[in-house]
Amino acid sequence: MGGTDPPGPPSAPTASDVTKDSCTLSWGAPESDGGAEIVGYHVERCLGQSNRWIRITKDPVPDRTFAVKELIEDNVYEFRVYAVNKVGDGPVGPSSEPVTARDPWGMSTTPIYLSPYKYCRLA
Repeated sequence: MGGTDPPGPPSAPTASDVTKDSCTLSWGAPESDGGAEIVGYHVERCLGQSNRWIRITKDPVPDRTFAVKELIEDNVYEFRVYAVNKVGDGPVGPSSEPVTARDPWGMSTTPIYLSPYKYCRLA
């Protein structure tokens, strides 16, 4: 046996569908799988200017996307990912751009009721 190593680092994750309490991350596969199939990825997050990274996946995620939940509104997060094969964990990839947990402009959770006889004022 031999010739099998941990996988290389994946690309930096990109956040999409960002809201006040969630976002979706996606990333590219590592250039090298280390000679063994990649079984999944772990995701870590860091809050604001902290240097403390916390793994937010219990088990390796099989796909190159992950729905992050339980973010706190207006906090700034960074995310990074590492790949896993049968040998073990690879090195972490580069971190994402900072992501602020907030609803996009124009989204309102307050329903607006329109009447043909009254003006509507958005507050």
